[in-house]
Amino acid sequence: SMDASTRRTSISNMSSKIRVVLMKHMEGSEDSPADQVDRSSRKLGSSSIRLRAVAKGTTGGTAGCKYSAQMDIDCLRTYTRQVAFDLAIEHQLVLSDLRDKLVAASEMNASIWSPPYKVCDIFHQVLLSHQTCAKELGLSVFVQLRASEWVANRHSLTSAVLSFEDAVALRFRLISARTWPALRQEWLQLLQSGRHKLEETSAVALVDAARMDFLQRKFQTVVKQVEEMLETDKTAEPTRNTHTVSEVVHIHLSAEILKRHTAVQERKRESLAANSEEHCELR
Repeated sequence: SMDASTRRTSISNMSSKIRVVLMKHMEGSEDSPADQVDRSSRKLGSSSIRLRAVAKGTTGGTAGCKYSAQMDIDCLRTYTRQVAFDLAIEHQLVLSDLRDKLVAASEMNASIWSPPYKVCDIFHQVLLSHQTCAKELGLSVFVQLRASEWVANRHSLTSAVLSFEDAVALRFRLISARTWPALRQEWLQLLQSGRHKLEETSAVALVDAARMDFLQRKFQTVVKQVEEMLETDKTAEPTRNTHTVSEVVHIHLSAEILKRHTAVQERKRESLAANSEEHCELR
């Protein structure tokens, strides 16, 4: 959530009408689970196979070029070592077969991606059927995930190169992180590992800045939408806006900010009352 200073500023800049609408919504609704996101049982994302020229030959043209077969499946990025074109085609066929088997198995049972990670058995079976292995393919795997529920899409959680087994386990941890603190911890660990790792202070600053930017933009959007709904409601028919305001203010961010601000103000009033009583007794 926003820090206290930013939260107070946001509330103080909010019109009284907006405060009333948000407060009524909170009082008339149950606690929202919007601060939790469950993606662990979601369907497998998109997949693709491609062949990429990654190194040009010394004589120019395609002669001496090196190629790498690449497979994207959900948030796993997989690529083979750089080899000549003919061998790269063979590698691409292996990855294509692997992709087809993984997608088919996932459609039948999505739990293969959860512990005990039966998807890894499929991975090794496919490679064995092609009489090859991860080392021979020079296989590199990393995880790349966007968490649009928590930060803007321009930020991605990207791991270092891992084994397939470790990548699958990391993927599960990331999509199973149902709260921001849980995802934040995983992201910080990613930023502090690999060849381009950051110092802890730099990693914390990057992650928290990304989250704060997201919260501020979300808050501004919500307030603007509520203002537009209230303005429209002045001239709308009685039944026209029955649910629109409620749907807009259901966004957890605004409710959470206002609720916490109200709680802080209530504690201050109680503290002032207690100090006043104590002062009277002393007199």
